[in-house]
Amino acid sequence: MAIDALVAAGMGPLDAQEHAERAAQKDATGGAMNAEGNRMNVGKLPWHLLPWDAVEEVVRVLGFGATKYYEHCWEERPLSWVQTCASMTRHTVRFLMGEDRDPETGLHHMAHAACNALFLVAYALRGVTTKDDRRAQ
Repeated sequence: MAIDALVAAGMGPLDAQEHAERAAQKDATGGAMNAEGNRMNVGKLPWHLLPWDAVEEVVRVLGFGATKYYEHCWEERPLSWVQTCASMTRHTVRFLMGEDRDPETGLHHMAHAACNALFLVAYALRGVTTKDDRRAQ
């Protein structure tokens, strides 16, 4: 991007110049480098941005479900999308009402909600629509 365009976008002239210089730097393989010479990993998923402690709590929810039912039950026998949303909503409402942890599992309500959301994302991405019982708009 030209320095004038960066300045017009709200960057100061010095910031714009530094941005342009960094963008022009390349490593031996053609990948972009920052000012310190570190690879910028352009085009790669930024896995380092995930909050791993929160992911771990979601995995605990999955572990509880695997013990209560069986492993991968949500995949092998897809759940109603509406009932999954209802469960996600119940956990969210309990959290909004000031209750942090689910009384049955002792795990964070939002980890339960996130787990339900992940089920729905997985169903949608995988084209598992046999239990998609949402009302048509």
